[in-house]
Amino acid sequence: MRQMVFNINSQHAKISEVVPGLFISGVCALTPSIIAANKIDVIINTTVEVPNVKSLGKVEYVKVSLKDAPDADIYSHFDYLCAKIERMIKTGKKVLIHSVQGVSRCATFCLAYIIKAHEKSLADAYELLKSKRVMVKINEGFWKQLTAFEQAMKNLQDECYESSTSFNAEEARSNNEINSSGGETTSLSDNKYSSRSYYDPFFGLSEYPQTESLSFAQAFYSELKKRAKRQRKIRTVVFKPVLEPLYEQAEIVA
Repeated sequence: MRQMVFNINSQHAKISEVVPGLFISGVCALTPSIIAANKIDVIINTTVEVPNVKSLGKVEYVKVSLKDAPDADIYSHFDYLCAKIERMIKTGKKVLIHSVQGVSRCATFCLAYIIKAHEKSLADAYELLKSKRVMVKINEGFWKQLTAFEQAMKNLQDECYESSTSFNAEEARSNNEINSSGGETTSLSDNKYSSRSYYDPFFGLSEYPQTESLSFAQAFYSELKKRAKRQRKIRTVVFKPVLEPLYEQAEIVA
């Protein structure tokens, strides 16, 4: 057993329910009383700094060790964690994603889940998250990976829509439901992943970059990994202490 000390802004200490069954927080919320009061069943730890706290009762732990750094590869974890969260929520369980302050890493995974499971654009997901936890502040690299993930989800929905439209058109023709003037179809841009202008917290108001795709994202973040290996000696500031210290007893998980 070792003692851990984190200096956390009191505003960051609260736990926030973003959508039904999904919460995010910083380490200050990792207390038996808060976990019990919110009936948390699963805790997803997205940090390298904080070990899983084993004094919180009978909860399931998931550990994703990530630094809060722009070149950290968070994209490759999106599909797995989104699927995990969705399974838990569908079975009636409540999930808490936490980082140190509860503003960047856990917020990024929360946005990815809302984009995929709730079929929202990144802009709409971000507005929803900010309304529930105003202090969220995602680093630039994570934001870019989220835009790539949003486009990947949009491309997937477009492909499904095209297949469905093609099938329905063939079925309609066989039933003589399409007259000689042709039937109406819905524009692919009318899907739930809006391509409207959105506020990018790093670059201001801009049109969505339509050139982004899943293959582009994979290539881009593969290059990020290579760059990170070349820059391992560069020190990255992960967490800046503020205000009063919090003394937390935590166990190291082997």
